[in-house]
Amino acid sequence: MRPLSFLAALSGAAALTAGTALAGGLDEPAPEPVIQQTAPVVAPIDWTGGYVGLQFGALNSNLDNDVGIFDDEYSFGTNTEGGQLGIYGGYNWQTGGPWVYGVEAEYNWVDADDDATVTVTNLAGDNIDGTAEAQIDATGAIRGRVGYAVDRALFYATAGAAYIDYEVSADVGGRSDTDSADNWGWTAGFGVEYAFSENWSGRIDYRYSEFDGDDGSFYEGSSDGDYDLDLDTSELRVGVAYRF
Repeated sequence: MRPLSFLAALSGAAALTAGTALAGGLDEPAPEPVIQQTAPVVAPIDWTGGYVGLQFGALNSNLDNDVGIFDDEYSFGTNTEGGQLGIYGGYNWQTGGPWVYGVEAEYNWVDADDDATVTVTNLAGDNIDGTAEAQIDATGAIRGRVGYAVDRALFYATAGAAYIDYEVSADVGGRSDTDSADNWGWTAGFGVEYAFSENWSGRIDYRYSEFDGDDGSFYEGSSDGDYDLDLDTSELRVGVAYRF
């Protein structure tokens, strides 16, 4: 009987130990869940709507001038460079996909000029030195835009009608005269715009324009100086717009 009593006591002790261990396990707190950080999702921009903006940049132009003075013809060119400050505004349509269509108008105040030295021969056969100068005062455009949106960026091409306001002057043989003109031509370019928020965007924009320039006369009288201008411009601007 002693062996059986010993086994019974041993079994009871094992059961008591197991129960105590189980009870202790129930009292332990469950581990806290691990929360993984996810990157914030940047919502795409709907480009539909109107906008107005301010832009500034640089202008470079090539002006070819054919001048007839004293029954002779001369050609000279100027490379007009300077800065500009302008305003722009327009409207975009985005029809559910990445393609964006728009119209835009702009006007820029320009400070750009250049001069060239010319030598002409008068009716007596004498050479006379002089200068010719061109100055650009303003440019503008009305154009369409076609863009492709990628997240918050809009890559676009643009084309339309361009406007320029300029003046030319000549000083030959002590006689000077100035003539002002404005002309329309065509323009084309491209750019990229980025939406910083729902209402604000910035852009960089390049535009090339070509004009069939004005023609007219210096020195009205017996020794007219007839001229015929052709010019083109390249403009690079940075702009900031408010979208509504």
